[in-house]
Amino acid sequence: PTGVGDLQRGKKFTNMDYILYSSISGTEAQSLDISYGISCIWIKNAKTRIEKLPPEMRDQVSSINIRPLIPKFHLAAHIQTCQSPFAWNLLPGCAQADGEEIERVWAGHNDVGKSTKEMALGHRWDVLDSFFGNWNWRKYLKFGMPSVVLD
Repeated sequence: PTGVGDLQRGKKFTNMDYILYSSISGTEAQSLDISYGISCIWIKNAKTRIEKLPPEMRDQVSSINIRPLIPKFHLAAHIQTCQSPFAWNLLPGCAQADGEEIERVWAGHNDVGKSTKEMALGHRWDVLDSFFGNWNWRKYLKFGMPSVVLD
């Protein structure tokens, strides 16, 4: 919810853990629903990987109850035994959510990734920060607006 991370190559769990736990450390949340396309695999050894985090981060996140979910669009591609435990439709408080928000963000940001690929690191971060800030500002301006306007 509060950050974006660079991945060296692919979605390595170590990187994903650090990005996720960095973004939630300092929060007062007691529970958190995580939407991740491979939650069923990621959660299996998450507790073991948490032990390898820096102590200050580990202490902050170890008390948060994390409920892993698979985004609705991705769910059908998983084997049957993964579908029910990680389905948004079957968990209290989640039925109307789809867990695909991050995909909507990336769809709008794919081009900026291509244009920042060759930039120096500091410049790249500044451009991405500006781009995400603009994205969030446009989202903020739409809060409270109806998603469908009928004539």
